[in-house]
Amino acid sequence: MNLELFCARTGRIIECAEEKCDSLLINYKEHLYNKYNRYFLAFFLCEIFNLAIAAGQFYITDKFLGRSYLSYGSDVYRYYSIPEEERGLYGNHNPMCQTFPRVVSCTYFRYGGGGRQEALQALCIIALNIIIDKVYLVLWIWFVILLIFGSFRIIQRCLQTLSIFRYHLLRLRMHRYFKDSEQCANIQAYVANCSIGDWFVLYQMSKNMNRRLFYMFLNKLAKSGRSPVKNKKDNNLAESLITVQKEEKSDAEKTPQENEEKDKKEEKEEKKADTVEETDERRRKKESLDREGRCIY
Repeated sequence: MNLELFCARTGRIIECAEEKCDSLLINYKEHLYNKYNRYFLAFFLCEIFNLAIAAGQFYITDKFLGRSYLSYGSDVYRYYSIPEEERGLYGNHNPMCQTFPRVVSCTYFRYGGGGRQEALQALCIIALNIIIDKVYLVLWIWFVILLIFGSFRIIQRCLQTLSIFRYHLLRLRMHRYFKDSEQCANIQAYVANCSIGDWFVLYQMSKNMNRRLFYMFLNKLAKSGRSPVKNKKDNNLAESLITVQKEEKSDAEKTPQENEEKDKKEEKEEKKADTVEETDERRRKKESLDREGRCIY
């Protein structure tokens, strides 16, 4: 019986869900099963590299700005949290102006009336720093976000080596369908025994499939345990072995007279087959001679 599923996310009806689920199961067993452990490791290494790159950029920027950037955002927040009338008290200074000064003392040289060079001290206004200090504040916030979420992701990946954690991640994503205790036990046993690469593929599939269809597929996968193709081959091999054993047993139970009759019958069939082959060969030769004669004529 064909089963139809309604996809609440897309508003579409999934027809022949059982057939599609079986086809997906066979495809998974043949092409995806136990082949993505290295892929998961590479994915994990890429996440580590992302975190390392963010931390490296943060460190290099801090060194470039004179070791005043690591606490730049928190210092700015602390300074602007103070009431405006108290900001000049107790030696409080604006960290944005300290890191990116807007007015600085500068020395420049000019030639005087006598033609000699003279040095002058003056105050220079760096107007561009009014924008740069805010740009670097946004960058500081972005670096902190990357470091926090990157660290959280690394911790999560490390916890995914635990089968119970992997199962609860799937259950959290499919909580509407994890209600049958027997099916949940089968899925938990399968997740505990499968490799982390297989689980990673299944988790990515759960993000991109209709959830009810994926739950059906996961339930069948947990029950099957082995590849359907392999099971089919094993069944055919077992049937052929049973047939051979039955034939050998029946031959052993026959009397010598019956065995002789069977041998004679087999010889007659072989002679008959040889006669048919000779007749066919003669007919083909005759037809070839007839064609040659026609061509000469």
